[in-house]
Amino acid sequence: MARTIDLTNAVLIDLDIGLPLGARRGTPGDLGLRDEQAPREIIGIVKRFLPRDWLSEHHALAGQAVRLLERHASPVVFPIGKARLIAPSAVPEVAGGLAGLKAQFDEATEAKVDGRAYAEMRRKALDRHPKFREALEGCFPPAAEMRKRFRFTWQLFEVALPKGARITAAKAEKLSAYQKVLAGEAAKAQAAVGEFFAEHNRAILAEVQGVCAKVAQRIADGEPVTERTLDALAGKLAWFERMAALGGDGVVAASVKGLVAGLKRQALTTTAYDVRHDGATAASFGTALRHAADACERAASDVQAGRNVRKLWGGG
Repeated sequence: MARTIDLTNAVLIDLDIGLPLGARRGTPGDLGLRDEQAPREIIGIVKRFLPRDWLSEHHALAGQAVRLLERHASPVVFPIGKARLIAPSAVPEVAGGLAGLKAQFDEATEAKVDGRAYAEMRRKALDRHPKFREALEGCFPPAAEMRKRFRFTWQLFEVALPKGARITAAKAEKLSAYQKVLAGEAAKAQAAVGEFFAEHNRAILAEVQGVCAKVAQRIADGEPVTERTLDALAGKLAWFERMAALGGDGVVAASVKGLVAGLKRQALTTTAYDVRHDGATAASFGTALRHAADACERAASDVQAGRNVRKLWGGG
């Protein structure tokens, strides 16, 4: 059941959780080299410089914080970060819950960064490849610098109409007329919001469809696929996920979101070397790209889906 919150007396809570990037794609540019100069094993280290499960506890705590906020939030999505509107009565429970999660988050951070495991992991990485120490320093910063990459904060903002404005009985009739005009304008504005999200949906689907189709065609034609190509693809897919979240569930089909998420994971774990020299990898990746492109194209041209979005946000 959707929560109803009086927006004339609400609290905006902005949750900000930051983590060091535990898995990112390295490029020869990270090492100051051209593609053909970069040793493959070095690129692999930069690409995944922390163990997969190193941040698992932090990710779990971040998920709990988001779910705590969502349980008390208005269905109206505030399109800035993870900011949500909640009722004043929910502030003690939400703030208390976040404080407890932050304490666990900070404790987990101290255990990871200050423990000997991180120092040893850093030492081995830097000693193994002294020639590229400067490049790897950015991936394995000293403990004090690494600690700064962890953050768990939130801010509260009161949302309220100005106080002191009173409507006298003599103005009641005029107020009624104003209310009718405002109701009509509000309906127009809501319809415009529905149209915006319908167009937003079509635009992001079309853009991702074009990118996926282009890379798939490069693979099919045997044209070289570089790390820069894969970086751009992964970045565009991550952009799509952020844009698809704008407006909440129902704006972009869950099946399309899942397909894009799977393709993004594949893009982050596939190297340009593998695509160029491993036929099976190239075929698998090309097939996944074509499936994503086709799904986005179908979703972008789905007339009924557009109507559903307009109804969801336009109130029609």
